[in-house]
Amino acid sequence: MNTYECMYIIQANLSDDENDKANRRVVEEIEKRGGAILSRDRLGKKRLAYRIRNHDDGVYYLMYFELPPGEIAAVRGAYRMHPRLIRFLILRKASEDVPKLQKRTPSAPETTEPAPKSAAQDKEAPPEEKAVEGTVEAAAGDEPQGDEPSEEAGVTPEPTKQE
Repeated sequence: MNTYECMYIIQANLSDDENDKANRRVVEEIEKRGGAILSRDRLGKKRLAYRIRNHDDGVYYLMYFELPPGEIAAVRGAYRMHPRLIRFLILRKASEDVPKLQKRTPSAPETTEPAPKSAAQDKEAPPEEKAVEGTVEAAAGDEPQGDEPSEEAGVTPEPTKQE
């Protein structure tokens, strides 16, 4: 099963019952082909960037779902024929994004605590700190010789007055 992301826009002039019915039809197209909805978020009513099929506004939804690979063409065809859908876009998610999507489901609470460090991470300094230390050592060896300040240091010598 592949994981997909779908952004779709439903007509804004629908009643709540008609809107629910249109959303049920969107979901049923996936479920009747062996798919499962991972999450669906209503993003709200927004003004369209340009008029689409005589509509200036639409209700935006973002949905993540799983579906067998051979069925996605049938879902796209059904969405094209859906009279209440103004626009839709379906994208296949990369495999590294799948664990993130499973955390988005309402049953899994999100935590804001940082992950615990392993013993190997505690012993070794992060690469950023090593790079900074290496830069400081290199800069210390490049100091200018002599009494005159360097232009590289940000100090320019004052011009001498010639009489």
